[in-house]
Amino acid sequence: GFAGWSVPSKKVCKVTWSDPHQGRDAHVDRYRNSPVMHESVPDHYKPLVFEAGVRQPFPAPSKAPKAPRTRNCAKTPAAAGT
Repeated sequence: GFAGWSVPSKKVCKVTWSDPHQGRDAHVDRYRNSPVMHESVPDHYKPLVFEAGVRQPFPAPSKAPKAPRTRNCAKTPAAAGT
């Protein structure tokens, strides 16, 4: 694996099989109807498809994606440790 980092580190990067999704078609099936594909999500958060290094249109959803759920990330005194 790769270990030639520009800063001192014992970490080694390695490539492994994706589990449970492997390959382009599996990932397209996983994301095409995902809430991340909803129109309210900015494009820079959406997955991209490339062919021979050229961006291709992401396949259309087979059903209307649901809007993503939002999380309440407001800091409470208990969560902030105060």
